[in-house]
Amino acid sequence: MKKIINMTKTKKFISVLLTAVILTSSLIVPVCSFNVEYDINDALNILKHLAKVEPLTDRQKSMYNINGNPEVGINDALEILRYLAKLDNLIVPWTDEQKEEQRVKNFINDVVTLVNAERAKVGLSPVTANNSALNGAAMKRAEEIVELFSHNRPDGSSCFTILPEFGIVLVSNYWEAENLARGQKSPQEVMDGWMNSEGHRLNILDKNAAEIGVGLVIVDGVYHWSQFFLNTAVR
Repeated sequence: MKKIINMTKTKKFISVLLTAVILTSSLIVPVCSFNVEYDINDALNILKHLAKVEPLTDRQKSMYNINGNPEVGINDALEILRYLAKLDNLIVPWTDEQKEEQRVKNFINDVVTLVNAERAKVGLSPVTANNSALNGAAMKRAEEIVELFSHNRPDGSSCFTILPEFGIVLVSNYWEAENLARGQKSPQEVMDGWMNSEGHRLNILDKNAAEIGVGLVIVDGVYHWSQFFLNTAVR
């Protein structure tokens, strides 16, 4: 019953916001492009998140962070409402490049979700994907395997030599692992491939894993994937 009451208040809030958006549209300068697949439920999801009724998933946070702020906020909901109000003269559609960047972000978030789902099945703690340096290293490795599909880097060194380049210093008792894949066109497909390969599966389900970085680079329609795992023995 409590959620129904909150939803009613949220919908009323949406109505007020939409009216305000339409009345003040000439005063608003757009700050972002839009994906044409947004609908009213997206604005509702943001408002439920802000009202602490239902938190956003990592994928939703990525999709709804329209203004590029550290956190999804009311301005993001307003931008979606303006879009739905068909204030087309104020909206600049996303370029193909922007759409592709967002799709890559969504795929990366999906891989993390699938990894943690597999870990949960065997009673393991989830890995976190908040290490920007580790994510950067994983993305760099995805770029490198376009040139050389190997756990060695194009210069012949081990894949793990990339970590110090991103400021990751391993201390005693550290653990690290890398998974690579090429050709799979969806998060589910690449995860199925890894889980059906003993070595890759063991990395995903290793009890030492605490952090994950995921990289995805698409070149000429070919998908290049990387996963980097670390335990907490870093500084």
